[in-house]
Parts: sequence; structure tokens; C-alpha cells
Amino acid sequence: MADQTLRGLRTGLVESLNRAVVTDLLDDLQERKIFNTGEVEEVQEGQRTTKEKARSLLDMVLRKGPRACEGFIECLRQRDQELCSKLQL
Repeated sequence: MADQTLRGLRTGLVESLNRAVVTDLLDDLQERKIFNTGEVEEVQEGQRTTKEKARSLLDMVLRKGPRACEGFIECLRQRDQELCSKLQL
């Protein structure tokens, strides 16, 4: 269910996530052991723009399945309540 929710909100998230929140989410996901150091570096260093970073982050989370998506949503709710409210997440 969480993965379907993220798929439906992907465009809105890519358009709305800012660089600071993306960085914070990567830290949170690494702390929760959803992402490893290599995956964090791939998003941080492998993508130039904030939209590219957000797109890469979301795609990686979605590939990891529903539990990873639930963790991502929990972290996002803590980091950007305004965006979650806007997207009705």
C-alpha cells in the first residue's frame, strides 16, 4: 500500500522536495538501515540537480518494497509536514 501511495505521488514529490529535505531523508533512511552508504552516495554524488536526486531517491525506495516505502513516508512526515499536508500524505 505504501509503495502504491508513493508511486501515485512520485511526480509531486520530485517537483516539491528540496535539497535539504532530500539530504535529511537520506540520513534517516541510512540510520534505519533502509539504505547503505553506497546507495546514499549514489543519490548524493551521482545526480546533479535536486529533482534528479529526488527522482533517484524515490526510485530506490520503491525498488526496496512496501516496508522501505513505509519508512520513507514516516521520515518524510517528520521532515516536511507542510509538503505531506499539501500532498495529502
